[in-house]
Amino acid sequence: MKTKIIISFLIFAGLFISCSKDNEPNPKDIDTTKEYIISLGFSGEITEEYTPLSNNKTSSFVGGNKVKSQNNVSTVSGNDLYGIQVYRGTTPFAYGLFDDVSNIKINLLSGNKYKFVVSVVKDGKNKICSDSKGLAYYKPFDTRGSNPIKLSNKFEYNNYYFFQSLDKGRSCFKGYSYYYYPLTDRYYGELSDYEPTNDGSLSIELKHVVFGLKYTISGITDGSVRFICKNKDVTFFDNSGIVSNFESEPQIRTFENVYDSWLYADNYTENVTVQVIWTRDVGVVQDLGSKVVQVKRNAMNVIRVKLGADDGSSTFGITTDSDVAMGSEEITVPLQK
Repeated sequence: MKTKIIISFLIFAGLFISCSKDNEPNPKDIDTTKEYIISLGFSGEITEEYTPLSNNKTSSFVGGNKVKSQNNVSTVSGNDLYGIQVYRGTTPFAYGLFDDVSNIKINLLSGNKYKFVVSVVKDGKNKICSDSKGLAYYKPFDTRGSNPIKLSNKFEYNNYYFFQSLDKGRSCFKGYSYYYYPLTDRYYGELSDYEPTNDGSLSIELKHVVFGLKYTISGITDGSVRFICKNKDVTFFDNSGIVSNFESEPQIRTFENVYDSWLYADNYTENVTVQVIWTRDVGVVQDLGSKVVQVKRNAMNVIRVKLGADDGSSTFGITTDSDVAMGSEEITVPLQK
């Protein structure tokens, strides 16, 4: 009898041990994903002491205004808006709209590669249209359905809502007016294939995705001059009644194709068309013709119109005042007779 009991006990114990082993998790099935806290910072042209647009290496542009800079870092204004979109692989992962960049942090998971897209509008809180409460901002900081995104200074982890216009120039200004090539000072940058391995920080390089534009007119001997400058359907200048030497106020405009102006930043240019019409005192209207000229990224492009009593000798050219690394050039072409 005792022998039967012992045998039964041994059989039961063996079955118990076997079942216990079967219930143990497979090491391959254990989730080893870790979460890391990453701090974000920015570098590149947004941190340079000078901007070629100012033609003054001791100043920088903040919202289109020159502000003295003493420390190799461009002035950061509490009115600047930073839109940041994060992708995990190709899927939207998180987004956030910030006006305080002193402590931007995001939680990322190990074993994944992330892409960051950043677009900055200087003085954006005064430029870009917001909702009735002033808490959320429209294009270029809009999400699907053209809905505004709230300024929260934190990331929202969401794969359905995401920024859809960070790489485009079109912007919504106060009064819900939309503009191509808007009068905004803008920066853009991307960082791809970032794989976190521990808590740390990363820096995203930003490029200035704008061009400066101004013009001067000299040599008016009588009558008045009309000056027109445009890109397709977007008019940059259309000024008439100019009767003496004239210099326009400079404009800072964002390229419509923000992405390409960032991707090909070193040599990016676009064409503008310039037209000059001279109405003489004798009542004769001289259309001195139109010319296509190139404007450079991150440079103040100065179009110089030179006139004379004899319209055959009248010319206009473009001078690009730019960073030393880019060089400067002047192209003078004769007007059509």
